[in-house]
Amino acid sequence: MMLRLYPEKGKGFVGLYAVLTKGAYDDELRWPFNHAYRLEVIPPGGRPTIQRTTHPGRGCPDIAFQKPDRELSEWSCGEGHMVWRTALF
Repeated sequence: MMLRLYPEKGKGFVGLYAVLTKGAYDDELRWPFNHAYRLEVIPPGGRPTIQRTTHPGRGCPDIAFQKPDRELSEWSCGEGHMVWRTALF
């Protein structure tokens, strides 16, 4: 799994998405991926951490959680409005 960051996903927002990647142990895992995961941003200056928990099957395309058939999947799941850009600078 890797993160995909969009500095201007929505007007004034940073988008953060998780992307499944092909790996050496894919054949040992159960598919589709069905574990909740947390995206977290730690802003500078001691400001509070921003967290979002994503659950497969809730608001994301099912194909985003299938076993990857290439090095980097084109499908991802996450938050288009993860954090205001001004909260990071």
